[in-house]
Amino acid sequence: CLKNFFSCYFKKFEEFGCKRGCPIGSLVLELADTNENFRLKLLEWSTFLEDGIYEILKNSNLKNNIDARSLSSFIISNFEGALLKAKLEKSLKPVDEFNYYIFEVLLKEEEVQ
Repeated sequence: CLKNFFSCYFKKFEEFGCKRGCPIGSLVLELADTNENFRLKLLEWSTFLEDGIYEILKNSNLKNNIDARSLSSFIISNFEGALLKAKLEKSLKPVDEFNYYIFEVLLKEEEVQ
């Protein structure tokens, strides 16, 4: 479920030639420091997405020492970072690294893929 969500998103990103990326991430970069109301609305989106990932993670077989809330925040941060780096490099390598480390290293043995 979680892996499919990111796969669909990254497929569209690839179709656009590593352009556009995440519209919310782009707006955060442009508006978060200029208007508090924009920042709060963008924070709502980020929180909504993070909460969705958290719900998936907490209902999976995460190891006991992994905090699902913290991991969901980490995944969002890495998702946004991978898109930014992929846009900069015009390469899918950061996307491939995201997928590898999130789904093959961190969540490999979990039932969230």
